[in-house]
Amino acid sequence: MSKANPKATLKTTLNAIFPKWAKISLVILSIIASVGIISAIALDLARKNKIYTANISLHDKNDIIYTTEYTARIHFQSLKPLLRSKHISTVSVLKFLWSENIKSADFTSISHSGQSIYHIRTTQDLVALGDSLGQVEYEIDFTPLLFSILKYYFGILLIICAIALIISGTLGFRHIAYALVAFGIVVRIYQYIFHKDLWLDEAAVAYSAYGIGWSELFFQALPNLQSAPFLFLVVSKFLGSIFGYGEHTLYFLPCVFGIATLILALKIAKLLFGNKTMGFLAFVVLVCGSLGLLYYSAEFKQYGIEAFCGFLLIYCYLKHLAFKKFIAISVLCFLSSHTGIFVAFACIAGYFYKTFSMPFSLKSWIKSNSTFIFLSAFLALLFIIYYFGYIRYQAVDGFYNYWKQWLIPLNPLELPNFFVKILPVYSGFTPFDCGNIIPLYMLVSCVGLYALWQNKRDMFVVCAGILVIYVGLSVCQIYPFGHGGIIGGRLSLFMSVFFYIMCASGVNYLYDRFSAKWWRELLIVCILGLAIFGAYKNAQKFLPEHRHIQQTHDFITQIAKEYQQSKLSDSAKCVFVYSSARYAFFYYSYIDNLTIPHKIFDEKFNVKDTKFYDFPCQKIWILASHYWDNWEKLLIAHAKSLSKNAEIKESQSNFGSSMLIRIER
Repeated sequence: MSKANPKATLKTTLNAIFPKWAKISLVILSIIASVGIISAIALDLARKNKIYTANISLHDKNDIIYTTEYTARIHFQSLKPLLRSKHISTVSVLKFLWSENIKSADFTSISHSGQSIYHIRTTQDLVALGDSLGQVEYEIDFTPLLFSILKYYFGILLIICAIALIISGTLGFRHIAYALVAFGIVVRIYQYIFHKDLWLDEAAVAYSAYGIGWSELFFQALPNLQSAPFLFLVVSKFLGSIFGYGEHTLYFLPCVFGIATLILALKIAKLLFGNKTMGFLAFVVLVCGSLGLLYYSAEFKQYGIEAFCGFLLIYCYLKHLAFKKFIAISVLCFLSSHTGIFVAFACIAGYFYKTFSMPFSLKSWIKSNSTFIFLSAFLALLFIIYYFGYIRYQAVDGFYNYWKQWLIPLNPLELPNFFVKILPVYSGFTPFDCGNIIPLYMLVSCVGLYALWQNKRDMFVVCAGILVIYVGLSVCQIYPFGHGGIIGGRLSLFMSVFFYIMCASGVNYLYDRFSAKWWRELLIVCILGLAIFGAYKNAQKFLPEHRHIQQTHDFITQIAKEYQQSKLSDSAKCVFVYSSARYAFFYYSYIDNLTIPHKIFDEKFNVKDTKFYDFPCQKIWILASHYWDNWEKLLIAHAKSLSKNAEIKESQSNFGSSMLIRIER
């Protein structure tokens, strides 16, 4: 018996896996990438250590108290098209060559924004808009272009290989889904280990864990205008009493339930679609691509757990769990999630639908389903008791004052503008925060509802039921949809599982109806393209400059250190904390065991306010976070009025900033 030729066997296998179109695509892609890589390296080497000169002119002006903020623009001459994007090049300004009439010594700050924009704050009245401020000397680095080419090359390469493997049968939809879930779990663990600081509402809720006694959780509003489910607070408080109230303790529950949500997503997708269908892959892609679910798996708030409860109840329903057990789990869910009761009753509607038979007789139906009716009424009674004993005390005016503009208006003429305004709420639910495809996402979800009506009528009842509850709560001015963005959509996060079921059902329905093979391959390209793009985007999100929001811990530690080291008397040292930063200030003072005498101030201060002047302070620290741009400028101007040598340090990120101002008089 002759031995098989390993080379021939490998060649046969590769030919079976990679058809002609895939080989041609890979060759063309590799040639284009090679030319691009060589060009990028040559471009970088040709410009290495070369210094360029460009004019800089005044572009915009914004007057604020005591100072003026100018926007200056650099006018590149050489390679201008390649200097517009940070993904192509990095421009490093080496020196400013100001005009003779420009007094750079009067600049209070100068900051870079984009490739060619600088923001200058000064007390000097500069030249007219459009006039020259002088010149700049700069260097160019084209390394970003090289990395961009490599990034897109490997991304497209991965898509082509995955499509070829799927079409050949070597790689199934389930393999991609498992890989995405594994990646999602790794990201969540990474976020937990390398956690961010608590900010604003997180720190405000944390006070209910470490700052009040057990008895203060009941029959009264929580401190700081916050609302949190009972079990979420109790378990967090219990863990804190054992392990301390550090960030790892507080972020433990969101991380665990975030990972559990991904695992449930696989189980739900398998029960709904089977693990070899496009619907299975689409559902997992949507869940893993949800930056809302990702973000709230590393946030000390209840919204990630609310999403988990929705996934859990749907899983129990699809598993045909005994109704008594379902009611017991529903009780745990509404104690852990204020929105859990809505999901529970939507599922109960599905349970009831499955009991209907034709011809229908109400009397006989009530008699045969008396246990169902009794248990449902018992669940409603328990929730009513829970509401009046716990939730209603947290329904404070501050909540409704903040969210009232996001409730459905009762005036029909206002509805068109309202619907346009709330569309960004759902950007965090689209695959990987692709806000531009929200209309398509909704259209495919409508197709999914139709598919459920055709094939899984009870799931249609469940999804339609939760949509009626969801909209009805807003119409009745009880519960809003949220506002724009990943963070703003948090109030709707409990709807995640329903949005994804409807959308994945639509994708699966369309895929099954594409008889032409190329249509199916095109849909696979779209799904995998989104998956790979989302994986890249998710990787970006847990980098510090993207995921850290209003970080104040270092500033607070710095204030405490400098306060203790200063030889001035306590009366000569003053610490002022902006009202929105006070929760983080209290939290980190508590866990770090710091005692820092301080005063709280709010956004209503003005230059005539004597708050900062009344104290005989020679050294002042001002801590602020969660502020608007105009207010920031006002505060800086106020600090400059106290001392022209005020030192301003800002920590900026993708979602917000914090600021420490040091003043010596």
